[in-house]
Amino acid sequence: MPSDVTADVSVFDRFAGAAAGFFSKPWFFSLCVLLVLVWAPSYTVIHNVDTWQLIINTATTIITAPELLRSWLSLDAGASIAVIERLMVQDTSVVGLSVSYVPITADQHANVGATCKDVIAFLEEDLGVSIGECGTIVSAAACDPETAKLLEVPEGAPIIWLEDLIQDADGRIRAIHQLRYRGDRVAFSAIARRGSLQYAG
Repeated sequence: MPSDVTADVSVFDRFAGAAAGFFSKPWFFSLCVLLVLVWAPSYTVIHNVDTWQLIINTATTIITAPELLRSWLSLDAGASIAVIERLMVQDTSVVGLSVSYVPITADQHANVGATCKDVIAFLEEDLGVSIGECGTIVSAAACDPETAKLLEVPEGAPIIWLEDLIQDADGRIRAIHQLRYRGDRVAFSAIARRGSLQYAG
């Protein structure tokens, strides 16, 4: 046996094995099939194919905020955040992933569901937040493993990363919203106009 092979199983491997065992149960597969069977006929009520697809492409989960997000959002240890993930599809091609991190209190858990609202509407309508300014960062990044699977690109492929720090009226950051676009399917354009120069004299 090579010296770098060990009989110890890592925490990640144990978690992955437990997750695989849980999600491979027949009842879970049946639940997924039932979800699709309930969702598919809803097109007759919604009539908008984009909204219809958005419902099945949106997932919302509540997690304990990791240290980096706690720092950015000024949260206490053990605070909860809602993670809203949405696949962006054009025709049948995945072009991007929208991910929002929204701090919530224990009494706001009931307001979190598989919402198709954008993060601003969720903050204003469901959480009663008065929105103020929003700072945006645009960068190029190498795709992480989880995003790569969802965007159907190789790990490390170039993506366009937009990150919004959404503040309330008091200047407190109330959400972090990220758009992760495939670099080969999205382009940005802009128009610049030259205004008149004003000189102090």
